[in-house]
This record gives sequence, structure tokens and C-alpha cells, in this order.
Amino acid sequence: MTDKEMILDSLKKNNGVIETKQFAERGIDNKVFRRLEQEGKIERISKEFILM
Repeated sequence: MTDKEMILDSLKKNNGVIETKQFAERGIDNKVFRRLEQEGKIERISKEFILM
């Protein structure tokens, strides 16, 4: 599973909301979140929270 897939899967399992720190602890770079945001797959609502 890629980092992107892991993030999107976690969003689906958590009602569309995750904390970025959960993934930072796993070593997933913030760049992955930026790419997903640019692709329109996620929306950053704050520095720490992401919506699907």
C-alpha cells in the first residue's frame, strides 16, 4: 500500500477526518498530503487536520 492509499484508506475509516501527526509518526512526509490536496482528493482544514 502506498502512502497516498494509506492516507485515503484512513480517511474512509475515520469518517473523513484524520490528524497529520498520526502519519508523521509513521514517517509519512507532509509532501504526500500536499500532493493529495493539489489533486483535489483531500482538504486541509488546519495544520493538523485533513478532510476527505
